[in-house]
Amino acid sequence: MATITYKLLSVNADVLSLSESWLTSTIDDRSASIPGYSLLRTDRGLPGLTENRQWRQGGGVACYVREAIKYTILYSPTVEHINDVQFLDFELHLDRQKLLFISVYRLPDGRVLNGLFKFYQSVCHRYNHVVMVGDFNVDMRAGIQEYHTTELRSHIEQSLWIWYHLSQPITIARLERGLI
Repeated sequence: MATITYKLLSVNADVLSLSESWLTSTIDDRSASIPGYSLLRTDRGLPGLTENRQWRQGGGVACYVREAIKYTILYSPTVEHINDVQFLDFELHLDRQKLLFISVYRLPDGRVLNGLFKFYQSVCHRYNHVVMVGDFNVDMRAGIQEYHTTELRSHIEQSLWIWYHLSQPITIARLERGLI
């Protein structure tokens, strides 16, 4: 947690999205708080198949939003199966504009993304600006033989009317001062 706090405060970001937050209902918000930021979260929410029904590690989505920025959580679906796509959708209120922010985590070989894009299509007409980030666990450089790559490309190109840019796998990006 100290590393995340240090990085967030050092880049002075307005929003930070974390895929695979590993947060569960057994972890209190205070344990994951960062001064000056509100914590929004969608936990994995399902016990794993471990002895004593302990929580399975991994999964979850968390976002830190600077406290000075107003937001409204729009949708955070309940995860009913370990392979469900986890996402958190919220609206940022910036001056006179609203921005739709979607943070996503999809387990490798997890379920398809239909629920995510169905929600997006139901609300996208209300926004001029949308940010969708996360770990889709899809190799966008793969050919059409890879089902999940084809599925995601199809959603992006046909359903969303947006384009993607990927020249290499992304792990850590240098951030400049900006909105996000």
